Amino acid sequence: MAVLPEPTDTDLRILPKDLKFETYRDSGPGGQHRNTSDTAVRVTHLPTGIQACSALKSQARNKTLALGALKARLVERQANAETRSRNSNRKSQLGTGERSDKIRTIAYQRSRVENHLNGKRMKIRDYERGEIDKIH
Repeated sequence: MAVLPEPTDTDLRILPKDLKFETYRDSGPGGQHRNTSDTAVRVTHLPTGIQACSALKSQARNKTLALGALKARLVERQANAETRSRNSNRKSQLGTGERSDKIRTIAYQRSRVENHLNGKRMKIRDYERGEIDKIH
């Protein structure tokens, strides 16, 4: 059994100084207007290097959409980091579950109990009576 803390929803705080906004001309159909106005927006989160882009007709709308996409990517990254941390913590507590992880073996056919930590053995009858002190 692993004892782990409850996962919590954390607020993502993005400082304006950590963001870099770039405007550029988007490629594709659109004619003369598309070729003369910088409406596409790319937002970069400087500490992580994660980017998000949007390329609709309105630069203000593109800025909002790109910022929303960036926040979603940062939240996903944070959730993945928390999941990896929780999984590694759980794995370290549980072990592999193989024979080498066992502390004690109860062999009913041979009527004995063996403690693998110190190599002591005792009769299963005594073990079932609760006389565990003999094996420790």
